[in-house]
Amino acid sequence: MSTVNPLDAWAPPSARPEPHQLEPGHRGRIVVTIDVPEGCHLQSAQPAEPFLIPTSVELEAPDGVTIGEAVYPPAEHEHYEWTPVVLSIYRGTVEVVVPVEVATGVPPGPLSIVGRVRFQGCTEYTCLPPVELPVEVDLSIVPPDGPASS
Repeated sequence: MSTVNPLDAWAPPSARPEPHQLEPGHRGRIVVTIDVPEGCHLQSAQPAEPFLIPTSVELEAPDGVTIGEAVYPPAEHEHYEWTPVVLSIYRGTVEVVVPVEVATGVPPGPLSIVGRVRFQGCTEYTCLPPVELPVEVDLSIVPPDGPASS
């Protein structure tokens, strides 16, 4: 009899910049996506109980790029028969938006923004161990008059 590890169904989180190119002095955002497999959920960024692990995204950027506070989606509220507490959870595709701002004077070129996504995935009856996974996104800084022509 073989057992299936529920973690195998979880894809690593991904991130994308919006827009992909930013001029110095402008703002954009990084969208971090966690795809929750069907039949599973995550504890929200503000779980219903203090012992539950919140979903969190932390990004770090090079000098000249300011990372804002992550904005989490609204949670769903679900009751399970094993607890009297109504849980605050995420299902499906979860997108966390993190504002970024490029300072004036940052030279054109590629920048890498790295970070960590922490969450606790659960099935209806089992919570998996919390995980902390890396995430990375590339952002292009372009001259103030837009992309350089070649």
